[in-house]
Amino acid sequence: MAVNLESLFYDDFYGAKWEINNGEVRTITWSPVSNSLKLPSGEYVSVTASLDNYLVEIRKAFQIWDDAIEGIKFLETNSGNSADVAIAATDIDGHGGNYGYWNYNFDGNKHITEGTIGFDNYDLNDGWLLTTAMHEVGNILGLGDLADSTQYKSVQEDPFPERFSSNELWNYDKYLINQVYPNTEPEPELTPELTPAPTPNPTSTSDSDSNVEVPTDKKWANSLWKFSGKDDIINVYIDSEGSRKKKSKKVSSSHQNFYESLFQEIEDATQLKIEFTDSDEADIIIHSTGKRMSTKKKKGYFDVNSGKIGIKRLNDAGRENLASDVLTCFGLDFFEKNDFHNSDDSLMSYYLSDDGYHGLTDSDIAALQSLW
Repeated sequence: MAVNLESLFYDDFYGAKWEINNGEVRTITWSPVSNSLKLPSGEYVSVTASLDNYLVEIRKAFQIWDDAIEGIKFLETNSGNSADVAIAATDIDGHGGNYGYWNYNFDGNKHITEGTIGFDNYDLNDGWLLTTAMHEVGNILGLGDLADSTQYKSVQEDPFPERFSSNELWNYDKYLINQVYPNTEPEPELTPELTPAPTPNPTSTSDSDSNVEVPTDKKWANSLWKFSGKDDIINVYIDSEGSRKKKSKKVSSSHQNFYESLFQEIEDATQLKIEFTDSDEADIIIHSTGKRMSTKKKKGYFDVNSGKIGIKRLNDAGRENLASDVLTCFGLDFFEKNDFHNSDDSLMSYYLSDDGYHGLTDSDIAALQSLW
């Protein structure tokens, strides 16, 4: 049973994979790096700890993925940054934050050409190294990140569902990787609890249900109104320089353009005026720090952290996630999983649209107008 991976993964999926010629086994080399880790972008990151005492678990992760794919063989080398996949321990964000990260390049045919994996040196002894390695190797192979769910158990979930301690892939991960690199053996049978949650079809005859009532949170809307000085002018700061926090990354121009178009839609739908300003005067601050997205109400402003989505290439899933986090500042709230709407109905839906990102829906606009 084929699955639409683009709609299944909420982040880090680009439809890329390593090239394998028919009837051949592709060898992918990997190697620890001891000095500076060269990222696919050409940038170098300082190595802050040795992985020598942790290679047993990292080797296990590569081997488990190797065992699951007939057409790929992972080979450990000592070639450092010259390996297909270079790995290292680096300083990411301190203890208890993001355990790891990955990067890769791919060519015009969407064939991955090189990659890197970094592990936070502060978290090497936290008991999550094998799970982290499993997740990052899955990304390097072309899989994306899954939202946590009771509908499946996968090392690609972010956050992790539990510590991985098996000697083989969980069934759902076997199923996923077989969609990218099909084996000659039949796909693993999925038990009911491992079946991906269905993306429901709208019940109306149009592309979306304009009668959907979007959940709202009047307290959050009222907080934004107070932050603004009750003048209906919302000041927004976008951290395009990456200076918000020590670990912040620049919000790219493409992401900034997306945010500006979203705020224009919000302005058109309401009586509000959106102005872009310095952080000291902002009612909403948008930055990209660490891995996880979050929107938090702070003293005097809303803090919107786009996480790693804020520095990745934008796809439709990313746009929907970024938009929904901003909309919470204006008082829109999320649907539950069992409400069975997708983002054709509202950007606050749990399920993504199969038709791509189209901006605010009629229901989103109605919800904003009810608050503003």
